Amino acid sequence: LLLGQQGLQAILSALQQGQSLAAVAPWAIAIAVVAGIESFAGAVQQERQEILGELLQRHIQEHVLEVATAVDLLAFETPAFHNRVQRMQVSSHQALSMIFGLSGLIQAAIGIVAVLVTLITIQPVLVLMVSIVFIPGWLSASRRGEAFWRFFWRMTPRDRERQYLAVLLSDRNAAKEIRAFSLAPFLRGRHGILYGERISELQRVAGKQVW
Repeated sequence: LLLGQQGLQAILSALQQGQSLAAVAPWAIAIAVVAGIESFAGAVQQERQEILGELLQRHIQEHVLEVATAVDLLAFETPAFHNRVQRMQVSSHQALSMIFGLSGLIQAAIGIVAVLVTLITIQPVLVLMVSIVFIPGWLSASRRGEAFWRFFWRMTPRDRERQYLAVLLSDRNAAKEIRAFSLAPFLRGRHGILYGERISELQRVAGKQVW
């Protein structure tokens, strides 16, 4: 922003005074250098995010296996235990998204500080105007994240049942009994109801967050 401002001032001065645009060249070069550095940093960031996401996913999976092999056998008879395992296993697949989110949060924080310093340099009153826009957006994003997390938490028991039905319907060993007792229509119907409930609830939560 500062380089762009100085470059624009150099262009206006050159045009007003009838001079050549050679005075703008240093600013154009500086902007190109900054853009190149930013592009390189973005490439490095993406590469590190991939590796960190994989490391985090491994850590979560190993933690789940450690607990599963150490817990008392009675725990396997309780739905609460299976719900916790389900949430951890599903979350492990979201490790990369979490890494990208955390990295983006750090990047955004640095960017906000940089922009605030720049705006103070250019015109301090702009900081107040940006803050008026930023605060409602931040509050809205926080509420949205909390709402979708609660949705994910509430859906765990139904998701476990739905996934169990999907495994039954596609399992070779269960296929014999399913066909012998004509259970496929009932199991598929139950699977469809659970999926429909999930989508309806997701639409409700998403619609509320849009408002």
